[in-house]
Amino acid sequence: MPALQSTDLFLLSSIMQTLGALWGIVFIVYVLSVEYLFRDEGWYNRAARIVSDVSTGIEEIPLQRDLFKSGGGSWPSATRRLRLALEQSPGTLDGLRRNLRVFEGILVSGVPVAASIIVDLTVIWSNDATYLGVAIWIFVAALLFVAIILSREVLTTVRAARKRIRELEQARSDAAKAYEESKATIPDQ
Repeated sequence: MPALQSTDLFLLSSIMQTLGALWGIVFIVYVLSVEYLFRDEGWYNRAARIVSDVSTGIEEIPLQRDLFKSGGGSWPSATRRLRLALEQSPGTLDGLRRNLRVFEGILVSGVPVAASIIVDLTVIWSNDATYLGVAIWIFVAALLFVAIILSREVLTTVRAARKRIRELEQARSDAAKAYEESKATIPDQ
């Protein structure tokens, strides 16, 4: 049972400090994701509004059917409410699923991070260099998990930004065309 050298202790200490710093970054990603998820226009509240609109729309169908038969009306109609909910639900569902994958990834990445720190502390406590290689391999696995989680989050953001840029460019093009076509007959006031 070879004893740990001072360089081994420095290595194990550095491993734990590195993982602590990376886990801090992952925690910040988590906090920012949760903040976005639960703010007023976040996926969670969008989903709640859709569920509420569907529920209200379904409840109002019999009432509005009778109202329209008698020549009355209602705005927005239950049909419109349901159509809008159906149109909005795929994007909202995708957003919620993306957030869920990030949260699950953060939980999963915590396992090798915690395991690495526990193994490092065990090796230091036992003063046995035999398991130094195991500590290093678990550290590498933890680094890979954290790198994958952070990379996925960054790539998700990049894809969302590119999609929004394409949508905005298309909207600008459509607006410019519609403006040119309408300015001769509708005053710009």
